[in-house]
Amino acid sequence: MSDKEIIQAMDAISVPNVQAQREGIMALEALMKEQEQVEIPPMHCVHAGMYLRAVTVPAGTLLTGQIYKFDHVEVMVSGLLVVTTDDGAAKVLEGFNMMPAFTGKKRAAYALEDTTWLTVHSVGYTGDMSPEEIQETLTIESFEDLENFYAEVNKADYAHFLLSQNWSEEQVRKVVEDTADYTDALDLKEFGLYLADSVIQGQGLFAKEPLLEGEFIMPARMKGRRTQAGRFINHAVRPNAKFVFDGTDLNTVAIRDIQANEEITVNYRLTLEERALQGDLCQE
Repeated sequence: MSDKEIIQAMDAISVPNVQAQREGIMALEALMKEQEQVEIPPMHCVHAGMYLRAVTVPAGTLLTGQIYKFDHVEVMVSGLLVVTTDDGAAKVLEGFNMMPAFTGKKRAAYALEDTTWLTVHSVGYTGDMSPEEIQETLTIESFEDLENFYAEVNKADYAHFLLSQNWSEEQVRKVVEDTADYTDALDLKEFGLYLADSVIQGQGLFAKEPLLEGEFIMPARMKGRRTQAGRFINHAVRPNAKFVFDGTDLNTVAIRDIQANEEITVNYRLTLEERALQGDLCQE
């Protein structure tokens, strides 16, 4: 394939739909594995709770990145390459570039010149772990495995949250199942939402269509009564929504773009803090 054809293929998978982009990159990676492979030995540095991993990608090399579990920092030290994005077109990077990198992102890149790329991770104390072992703890094989990892993290953090509040799961379950202050009068279809089994806990609230950052989702509490959002939205360490008290009601608002069929989540710790700060003392 020519440089132009490769860039066109990368443009085709640079789409804002997360699922479509993931499928496109994995399909591209499968095709790449059928070709002759280029050995790119990494350089490592482990120091002061940080792990740095650098590679120099030869010109003419098409590659895909690994799936990282955690946010980190990426630095393009030098070179010229084209990389996939989320906004409809691949992007050309030249020379020195420094940028945040987020969990769950997987990119494809094509080096037009020899390019040196560095990833920087906060790892804390690693004992006698080798750089290869550290890298293995930071990455995961598939997006399915990543979603399962997120679910386990959210479950563990929810248990820690309950412990910090001196609540038991049984106490919380009784509150959730108590319908004295609950109403299901709102039609979820009107808000583009639906209930389904959650990998985090019980049932969850899901978006039927994409939602944009800052978009109103639905009331969580209105006229003193919990809605489906107030009852079924689950906890996440990295939520995609938050509850906002407007002086009368508690509303659910997206804090990042949400994909179709993605579960709506909030961070319960932040919810309690925000409600207290805004004078919403109804936290039973």
